[in-house]
Amino acid sequence: MAYFDFLIDKENKAPIEGMEYIYNIDMVWAKGKLGSISIKKGIIVTNVKKMENNGYEFTVKETGEIFKSNYGWAFWENTPENLKEIKKYEEIYLEYEKWEKAKDKALSNISKLK
Repeated sequence: MAYFDFLIDKENKAPIEGMEYIYNIDMVWAKGKLGSISIKKGIIVTNVKKMENNGYEFTVKETGEIFKSNYGWAFWENTPENLKEIKKYEEIYLEYEKWEKAKDKALSNISKLK
């Protein structure tokens, strides 16, 4: 077992051939480079292929760059139905963040033993 095998999602499904995906994290790996590279979250990717090590290789639609990722959960199918659900999720998440900040502020206002 390689040192970073624990990072790879072992149970990921194979990508659907010809499907565009939304890559929903902001880091990738490039062949021949050490460490991760930052990219824009939510980019459209194509040619997603599952590799022998259970990682993924894909092409950024806009630039043609080829990258790798270990995270199958980060590939969201780029379909009209998914786009609706993603929008709904983002709205709920924004509301959640507001409540989280309010909760943290309320907690910080409580006198405690320091």
